[in-house]
Amino acid sequence: QDSLETVTSEESRFKLLYELGILYYRQQDHEKAIQFLGRARDLRPGHPALASNLAAVYLDTGRYDEALE
Repeated sequence: QDSLETVTSEESRFKLLYELGILYYRQQDHEKAIQFLGRARDLRPGHPALASNLAAVYLDTGRYDEALE
């Protein structure tokens, strides 16, 4: 079982996923950043800072089409 499932509130889960995504991005682990930021986006699809950070990861990895989504 995914340990993140034990985080009770959706808002807490979003914050945890978002912060983990940012942490991995700062560590240049782009695939994990995309994984966690993508999961956060599933919870908050219209979150502006999340969209911007996810686009930045995609740009850094040359995935330009995905950055525009």
